[in-house]
Amino acid sequence: MRIGIPANGAFQQFVRLSYDQERNENVSGGFSIDVFEATLKRLPYHLNYVLVPYNGTYDQMVEQVYNKGFDAAIGDIEVYADRFQYVDFSQPYVSSGIQMVVAVEPDKVKEKWMFMKAFTRAMWLQLLFMHLFVCSVVWLIETHHGQNPELKGFGVMLWFSVTILFFAHIVSACFTASLTTMLTVSRFKPSVTDIETLQRTNAMVGCDGNSFIVGYLVKTLKFKGENVKNISSVDDYPTAFANGEIKAAFFTAPHAEVFLAKYCKGFIKAGPNYKLGGLGFAFPKGSPLAVDFSVAILQLIESGDVEKLEKSMFQSLNCTSSLELGSDPIGPEPFSSLFTISGVIAAIAILITFVSTVVKRVDKLSCDNGFWRWAYLYLIKSSRIYKFHHSRSRPNQNEVAMVPI
Repeated sequence: MRIGIPANGAFQQFVRLSYDQERNENVSGGFSIDVFEATLKRLPYHLNYVLVPYNGTYDQMVEQVYNKGFDAAIGDIEVYADRFQYVDFSQPYVSSGIQMVVAVEPDKVKEKWMFMKAFTRAMWLQLLFMHLFVCSVVWLIETHHGQNPELKGFGVMLWFSVTILFFAHIVSACFTASLTTMLTVSRFKPSVTDIETLQRTNAMVGCDGNSFIVGYLVKTLKFKGENVKNISSVDDYPTAFANGEIKAAFFTAPHAEVFLAKYCKGFIKAGPNYKLGGLGFAFPKGSPLAVDFSVAILQLIESGDVEKLEKSMFQSLNCTSSLELGSDPIGPEPFSSLFTISGVIAAIAILITFVSTVVKRVDKLSCDNGFWRWAYLYLIKSSRIYKFHHSRSRPNQNEVAMVPI
């Protein structure tokens, strides 16, 4: 039985080919091959087979099964509706979908106003109202009973018990806990959040050109064909992101998980997961092997063997990104707005104090100092005398009218 496997898949973690010089033959491995071999052990009969690497696309490999070039095809083959016209598929051994992956970038807005994010807007307004209300009540009590030490002490007691204990202890503790959590988690966000942004800006996106994803992006998601870049290896995606060649990458969900497990600190999933059929094995139309493999795969899934194989695949991946999320020292950015507010208020207070002091000094010099007081009174008197003589020197309009001509 000739079984085709992809020879040039972008993700070698699913189907991996190597050449054994001692045995002079190709050796295959990977998650999909491991699932296939585990499935064979649960079949009620023995199956003789040979794995044949195929250098074409996945669609072409599926068509080879239809054209009887292969008796079956295995690997990370997506169960896709258009492919059912050529082959029958087994039960998917892994769920799948189309997932967008983008690079992360620092959330500067979140960092600048992070202390405001600790509480909601309603909470901040309620705190402001309660603070003003309590301060007003205490001020009224102390003002009305200012001569009574006991009642004045009662106002101080209210201030301490309500304001200090409530605000400083309870609210401050909650604020500190919330802000601490925000400072210790990731302060990064996706560089792109939706495909509409990519389409509007004509941004380049990357995907495996040998898979059906190119057609899905163009026909279903309405991307322009010239904006879709073929990237043949999983290790080429970080370079393409770094060089600005692509703004987003599209994978099937299992491939996206592998990519993020390998480059776990520089990229993130964004946008919705467009559901698909899953990964399965392809057989000729009407072949009883499709049913037998489906039953065996379900047994593997229910026993947890598929999950164990999947965990084993992820354990072999090492995160190679140098980007650390949430572990960097805290800089001034999260508190810059707080410093700005405090600085502006302090500057206004200093300005008011300075102006008030200058006005008092001028008043004191003009009224208390003998020389300045004498000069001040002299100017006033001189001004009055000038006004009097000036008013007397001007002829009355009635008198002017009575002068005979």
